Amino acid sequence: MWVSLWILQTFIGAVLWRKYGNTADSTINILGWSSLVFLNVIGLAWLIVLGSNFLFEKLCLFIDFLAGKHKKNKMKKYQHYRNGNFYVIEEECKIQENGVWVEGIIYREYGFKTRYVRSEAEFFEKFKLVEE
Repeated sequence: MWVSLWILQTFIGAVLWRKYGNTADSTINILGWSSLVFLNVIGLAWLIVLGSNFLFEKLCLFIDFLAGKHKKNKMKKYQHYRNGNFYVIEEECKIQENGVWVEGIIYREYGFKTRYVRSEAEFFEKFKLVEE
């Protein structure tokens, strides 16, 4: 969108220059064209800043995607001992048990988005690894 606006501004400037630029060089004309060039340069600088921020953001998303894809290729399935459903570990965390911080596991049922949390010790008591 910003590129389109900058191109439109440049095009309008070129049309105005072609139509009115051949008049005598008065102070008003020089100030008018100087301000138009100044706005165009500011617009280009703004476009470069926005473009670099956009590219950096997309690069970060791409790197996260690659990291996530790599992580999903190594996803391990665990089966709950009682209900037989399959679960996958999302990430590790800290969880408080009886006033003490212990290692925790954030996990979800395979194929679903709902996330659950258990202490690491409790998780490995109730789930067994079935697929690597």
